[in-house]
Amino acid sequence: MFIETDHNKYDLLEFFGAEPTNFADEDVGKYMYVKEANGIKIIFIMDIYDNTCSLCINCRNNFRLLFDYEMKDVAKVALENDKLKIYDTSNRVLLIVHKYPNIGVEL
Repeated sequence: MFIETDHNKYDLLEFFGAEPTNFADEDVGKYMYVKEANGIKIIFIMDIYDNTCSLCINCRNNFRLLFDYEMKDVAKVALENDKLKIYDTSNRVLLIVHKYPNIGVEL
C-alpha cells in the first residue's frame, strides 16, 4: 500500500505553488513541499511508501514552531475547495489545511 499520487502531484503543486524537494533520490518516495506567506511557513513532508505525512507551521520572523503534526496510515492527499485534505486508509479525514483567507488547520 502507498499514498495515492495520481492527482496528488497536481493538487500539491497548486496548493503550495512550487515543485517538491526530493530527499536524496526520487525512488525513495519522500517529498517536501514548502509555502511561505505573511511571515508564516508551512512545511509538508510526504513519504509515499511508508504512508506517512508530517505538517509543520512556524513563524518565519522569530522561528517559533506553531504547529507540528505527524500522520500515519495515510492513503490519500487531495485538494478540495482550496483546502488540502489528508485521508487515512479508512477514508477518514486526518487533517485539513487552509490557506485562504488565512493559513490554518482542522484536526
